[in-house]
Amino acid sequence: MFRLLAEMRGLPFQDVARRTGRAASTIRRLGAGALVPERALIEQLARALGLPASDLAVIDGLDPADPGRA
Repeated sequence: MFRLLAEMRGLPFQDVARRTGRAASTIRRLGAGALVPERALIEQLARALGLPASDLAVIDGLDPADPGRA
């Protein structure tokens, strides 16, 4: 789902990496579905994509009220 959201916003993974302060390899792994994001990464991705973190958590299949994977 992350890959689609980034594509819909016209953001290459390199730009998402720069906006989140994460390594491009981390963002590529996330886009490939090879990484389960922790809460901090979800919050960074939400800011980079211009979405509320709770919305991105729900899209990712997480309970936005659950502080897990901090």
